[in-house]
Amino acid sequence: MTALLIVQITHPDQLKRAIPDLTRMFEDFLRRSKEPFTVAHQWGALLRALAQEHTLFLVAFGERVRPVGFTVAQAGFDFFGVGYCNLVQMYVKPGVTGVVDALYQRVEEWAEKRGVQAISLLTLRHGKAFQKLGNRHGFAPYAVMYLKLKESADGQGKESTFAAASS
Repeated sequence: MTALLIVQITHPDQLKRAIPDLTRMFEDFLRRSKEPFTVAHQWGALLRALAQEHTLFLVAFGERVRPVGFTVAQAGFDFFGVGYCNLVQMYVKPGVTGVVDALYQRVEEWAEKRGVQAISLLTLRHGKAFQKLGNRHGFAPYAVMYLKLKESADGQGKESTFAAASS
């Protein structure tokens, strides 16, 4: 296992040195996941999320303080007042071990401090690594999500419109 330093990013200025590495990670994530989004879309969504108090963005740094993984989670309360945390994105460079579980552990700790009663993993059908994480930590399939993509206002990619249905 690589020695890790996991840092919570709360402001874009914290990312300046890591931007080239994170951009390459976003590119690899998008290529591997086959998501129809652009790197610019990923950065835009991340920067908007950083401005929200209920968003957690963690970057795992390995040797030579280079990013080896990241995760994004959001917490809130549902209609009934139940606290939840959605682990919406995670990426770890191939071949680096121990990062997925270390990032998940930090998300779980962050969620507990916010009184969260449920944590969900949102993954695409082909998100096998995320599914394995869920299996290791006791998650079970719960819902089916439908996604409709539309062109973004700037014409630079796709935006998503989510609709979820219970299974």
